[in-house]
Amino acid sequence: MNCHGYCYTFPFPLICKQPMGHWKPFSRKINGIKVSIFPPFLSGTTGRLTADFDINASPAFKIRNVKIPQENLAVPSFRTLPLCFENPATKQPDQSETNSFQIEIETNSENKADRIRDWLIPTAIRNLRRTTGQFWIGHPAIYFEGSLRAHYEVLNKKLNPNIHACSSIHSGNLRMQVLLYENWLSAWMQAKKEYDTDAFDNLLYAEHQQASGAIFDAISNCGLAIEKTKYALWEQLNRKNLVTNSEAKAARNDTQLPHRYFSDYLPETENSIEFSQAELDTIKTVWIARGLVAHGKETSLAKALGKKPDQERVNNWINTLFDIAYRVYQF
Repeated sequence: MNCHGYCYTFPFPLICKQPMGHWKPFSRKINGIKVSIFPPFLSGTTGRLTADFDINASPAFKIRNVKIPQENLAVPSFRTLPLCFENPATKQPDQSETNSFQIEIETNSENKADRIRDWLIPTAIRNLRRTTGQFWIGHPAIYFEGSLRAHYEVLNKKLNPNIHACSSIHSGNLRMQVLLYENWLSAWMQAKKEYDTDAFDNLLYAEHQQASGAIFDAISNCGLAIEKTKYALWEQLNRKNLVTNSEAKAARNDTQLPHRYFSDYLPETENSIEFSQAELDTIKTVWIARGLVAHGKETSLAKALGKKPDQERVNNWINTLFDIAYRVYQF
């Protein structure tokens, strides 16, 4: 039986829980074909954004005692690494940066192996992003690269250079978690070929876009998250027999003023759900911003919202929409 192996090094970190000594390879069967997944590891050195796949650091090759005389060369760069927190948030856990992993697919058919790889990798990466809140997973996280900024001055006709690095990435939030082995395992074991996206997918994309400075794209994804959260809320209400089928259908089809479906239109029973005025105001504001962006009226944002939304404001919207979505999906 042939084995097709795939080596991956990504332009983003997977921040894992230390120590990683107990992280072992595991396997699953897909259509009768054995797929082995090896633990993540660091290619190159900490402080690099991208790297060649480091064969000498590969757990799979270490198991087979494969040794390549020439090690991969490190490419120096500056990087600010975010901190991932556990609860309680006052304690920062030991964390380890990784950026590479391998999978092996045991089949004589390279086409079959490639077809499995083509859906398994992106789905597992999506699961890793969702389970950790590390929103950069799956994206070229250019905001981790410090901008080398040269500052100089001329004193007494002499050039005194002072080169330092800066980065705009924030240090994380309470949703971010280090990747635990059990989460790594479940991300692969639960990966499936087809799935429906939900509000969390859009909000994680919005976080990445906000950090990248793509404010308008982030606003669009926030709008999609509101719609999907509304759908989920009214499906739950219908499932609990708190609203009729026709009311749930109306909620799905109505794209006007969605905040009403989080307030005025909710059934007034003790088994229902309530949202704060601040949460409703966020939904209203984001929906206005989404509409302007969708219709190519970005220059009208400042007038409609009081001021043009910046990264900090959009990040606050994202945090509030996450809170709303968590409550709805757990309702």
